[in-house]
Amino acid sequence: MLRTLVAPSLISFLVWGCVPEALLGAQQSSQDTDEDAEDPDDAPDDSPSLEEVEGTCTSWKYAYCDAIEACSAFVSREQCELDLGWLDCKPDADLESCERRIQEALSDDACEDLPDDCGPGTIADRSRPTALCEDIHHEMCEFRFFCGMEVSTEACLDTLSKTEPCAKFTSFLPTAFDCADAYSTLGCDEGMPAACVGALRY
Repeated sequence: MLRTLVAPSLISFLVWGCVPEALLGAQQSSQDTDEDAEDPDDAPDDSPSLEEVEGTCTSWKYAYCDAIEACSAFVSREQCELDLGWLDCKPDADLESCERRIQEALSDDACEDLPDDCGPGTIADRSRPTALCEDIHHEMCEFRFFCGMEVSTEACLDTLSKTEPCAKFTSFLPTAFDCADAYSTLGCDEGMPAACVGALRY
């Protein structure tokens, strides 16, 4: 018997599934190798750490997750770091101002003064997660139509555009790049591909 995939449940599977641990420094250059990490003497003594480079996407991530750790009763720092690990910041985002205002509120122990316009919803460049989501939706709907779970691919896509709009996602995990392709090898009696679980973040 075919196991129906309920479209609204896709959100919880894609966003909150068990996934590999992300690092806030995920946007560092791919030229950084394990060998470099093992030989810190090669770096100049005055090289700033990731946290010390104010006004960068990475330093904003640290500041934001500091605020989550100090002020949120619902999201852990680990969850924050996972959600922000591969987030791209908008080129014109005022990261330095956001970072400063977050740090000022934390230094005053004033969580109520944390800026409302400095979270992922405002800072994130959604281009890549949106494109990945659209690819995933297309392949998932092709799969569901082929397996007799949908009357058409178009109807499936229309439903997902309402229940899980791609524009809402702010980040992703590297497994999102494999998610769409994974549907082509999936049997109709199988559930969501492992690569898709937790792949999109918001």
